[in-house]
Amino acid sequence: MQVGDVVLSVDGSPVVDSNGLRNRISSTAPGTTVHLKVQRQDGTHDIAINLAQVPETSKASDDEPAVQGGTKSPLEGVSVDNLTAEIAEQLQLPRGARGVVVTDVDSGSMAAEAGLRRGDVITQVNRKNVTGTSEFDQAVRASKGQVLLLVNRGGGSIFVVIDPSRR
Repeated sequence: MQVGDVVLSVDGSPVVDSNGLRNRISSTAPGTTVHLKVQRQDGTHDIAINLAQVPETSKASDDEPAVQGGTKSPLEGVSVDNLTAEIAEQLQLPRGARGVVVTDVDSGSMAAEAGLRRGDVITQVNRKNVTGTSEFDQAVRASKGQVLLLVNRGGGSIFVVIDPSRR
């Protein structure tokens, strides 16, 4: 897999949204090889992936980062703030990490349904790097339809797709 791959199908079954993909993968036993059809910038590729067990974390949900404040963004139901060195350290991100930190996600919003959560660091909007709230706001406002976010969560990167037209 490569950053930016869009999964089209798993073992021949179409993937409709990120929730369906997550459910399909999580219901498959670790050690199983699945065949994915993915879309990349250079075309469609078939790849085989051997699923591994997700390591358990010792972090309890009550131990969420103390990310507070932020302002409502043009992304409905989401508040963000500039990523400071202090917050980056608390989130155990590398020095020089850039982006905006999610300070709040309304529980009934499309962003919450897509899996975005408090403490996530958004580094890209629609494949464009964002280093602060003004760039983030501008990129979201320029979006036509779906918003593709590259999110740093716990040191790993994931894509989150928010489709406001699903409302």
